[in-house]
Amino acid sequence: MIEARIDSLKIKNDLCLSSLIKNNLASKFKNENLELECFNIDENFNSINFDNKIIKNLFILGLPTEGIKFYTFILPRPFIGSTFLRDSDIAVNTFLKEPSNEN
Repeated sequence: MIEARIDSLKIKNDLCLSSLIKNNLASKFKNENLELECFNIDENFNSINFDNKIIKNLFILGLPTEGIKFYTFILPRPFIGSTFLRDSDIAVNTFLKEPSNEN
């Protein structure tokens, strides 16, 4: 038997991810009294900070959003829909549509 799984993500244990929270560039997702171990994002995958402000041009995808998004990481191949690739398309298209990408 081989145990093949991805360990749980702990934002506070990751220097890069925890710095996003420290610098108010991101916040954890909350549903009333329940705080999940994932980042709060909008429908375009932009980060949302503690002030509920959308941080333009800061996109968070994949494991740091696991909890409000659910990913099954399979290898992308023809005729198989990949959630991650679709989400990436949304983030890239949002970035390209923004009038100012200087931030």
